[in-house]
Amino acid sequence: MVACVRSYPPSWLDIPPGASGVPWKCSVCGAENPDDADRCLVCGTPRDIEPRATEAETTAGMPGRTMAEAQAPEAAEAVEAETETPGEAESMEAATAEHGVPETPSPEAGEAEQTAGTEAPPNPRTHRYYLVVINSPVTELMGMKIPLQFEVYGRISLGRSLENVIVVPDPSVSRRHALVYIEDDKVVLEDLGSTNGTYIYDPGEAVFRRVDRAVLKPGMLVRLGEATVLRVEAEPLV
Repeated sequence: MVACVRSYPPSWLDIPPGASGVPWKCSVCGAENPDDADRCLVCGTPRDIEPRATEAETTAGMPGRTMAEAQAPEAAEAVEAETETPGEAESMEAATAEHGVPETPSPEAGEAEQTAGTEAPPNPRTHRYYLVVINSPVTELMGMKIPLQFEVYGRISLGRSLENVIVVPDPSVSRRHALVYIEDDKVVLEDLGSTNGTYIYDPGEAVFRRVDRAVLKPGMLVRLGEATVLRVEAEPLV
């Protein structure tokens, strides 16, 4: 299954004593495993099982610090061009001739705001925001709580590549998938033109809607690609 200083526990990378034969590389997370292992020692993928093909062969990766602890420091190097780009802003509709009052401007294409309630989200300068892993191809990551350390990184990248702050070990997630940052005292999630998209759950329609940009609020569900689902949480700073 989703999901920040980065570390890779050496115990997951060591080949067990007495192992024989030629090590094999996991087709999902890229970790090398001893010849006698029938499953990847890092992500649990069965040996010789090819990763699921995606729209244009997925191109990206899960959390750098906390989430990368659950995977090997080697990732799949297959790189595919990512062609999709965020939607462009829609222009404001003209005011009605009868009343002379302009209509409310349409939201930016792909932009999502939480519709339940009008209460403003907690200020990220007084609250710590977290992403909690609700669903992930790596079952060991389920329930993991990842802090968004804006005071350390400023802007936090998410993706399958190990160069991201939060590395997401999901073959349907792009190498550089999304970015989280503070803007006007709000936490903003922005899709980076990912192949399989970034989604926000709409509880009214009970569906995930694809977005290019969204203001995050506690309780919101975010899906990256096809399988990684994260819940937004916030706690007061002490």
